[in-house]
Order: sequence, then structure tokens, then C-alpha cells
Amino acid sequence: MRTQIIEKVLYKFEELTEEQKENAIEKLSDINVDFDWWQFIYEDAERIGLKITGFDIGRGSYCKGGKIMNTDYNKQAKDFLKETGTTFRCKFKGYGQHFDSDKKDHASRNIYRINLKRDGKSYNFDFGQSMAGTAKNEIPTAYDVLACIQKYDVGNFEDFCADFGYDTDSRKAKKTYHAVLKEFQNVNYLFSDVIEKLQEIQ
Repeated sequence: MRTQIIEKVLYKFEELTEEQKENAIEKLSDINVDFDWWQFIYEDAERIGLKITGFDIGRGSYCKGGKIMNTDYNKQAKDFLKETGTTFRCKFKGYGQHFDSDKKDHASRNIYRINLKRDGKSYNFDFGQSMAGTAKNEIPTAYDVLACIQKYDVGNFEDFCADFGYDTDSRKAKKTYHAVLKEFQNVNYLFSDVIEKLQEIQ
């Protein structure tokens, strides 16, 4: 049996040139912090009987939650829509790549066009179904969507990078930040007076 030895030279980040640093950041910046990461966390937790009630990234306690005690999440979402006079519409748009990670993983999923309307104001956006939901051809419920939309102000760009582990020099971080910020602004446009009630849907 023939043994082959491969030797590689490793460099510390500070030893790289500025161009090499940028390339490294671009290739690695979305590891575990891609825009859709939270959806799988909630699904996995629920699958084993846990409910996540919040994240505290980078400040010691990473996740807060408890056991699911016969909570009807769909009813919670429906009650919110009824109490706030919000209409929810979900229309199948197509099958394809929705998140940046889909392109990287060569994966496709069902994509839906969502419309939330309240007090004469509306918010339209695309929603990528989970891979599990796509496999079962499940249509997203109001709970699925309300649990995933951005309900918290992420602050300025520096705060966002500090909380989610991005480098402030990363172009991908800026793109993600502006996408998250825009989503929160649209959500707050509809629900500013009931945002705390909406935040309970997780």
C-alpha cells in the first residue's frame, strides 16, 4: 500500500494581503450565519419538543427556551391576524433557489409570494419554504411566515456585525445587513403599534 503525504502551508489571517483577506472573508462569512439560519434552528428544536423564545448571540447565553406545553402555534398566529385586522395571503411563485446558501449547496425549494395587509398598508415579499416543507409540498402557514420575519431592530451596521459575527469590511455583511434592515422597516411599517405582540410569535 502506497502512502501519499500532502504538505500545505497555513497562514494566520494577519499575514495575508488585503486582497487575500477579502477573499477569505467572502468565502467564509456565511458559515452558520447565512440569512436563513434561524429557520432550521426553530424547526430542529420543535422536532424534539422544545420552543426557542430568543437568542442572545455573543453575550454568554446563546439560546433561551423551554419545553413545548400543548401550544397551538397556528392558533396563536391566527389570533394575532384577527386581533390586528391583518389579512394574510400566500401564493405559490415557483421552485428554485431563494437563499444565498441554496446557490452554494445547489439546492432548490418552493418559493411563495406573501402579502400582509393591514389598515390600508401592505407588505409583499418572497418566502422560501423550508427544505422539509418543500419535500412534503406543504404550503406555508401564517405562523410559518410570522415566526420567521424580522421583528427586531438590528441597530447600526457595527452593532449588527458584532452581534452576528460579521466583519465590518465584508461586502456580504453589508448586503445582509441592508436586507435584514429593510425587512424590519417593512414589518414595523405594518405593526409598529403591536410589534411586541408580534414578537411573541416565534
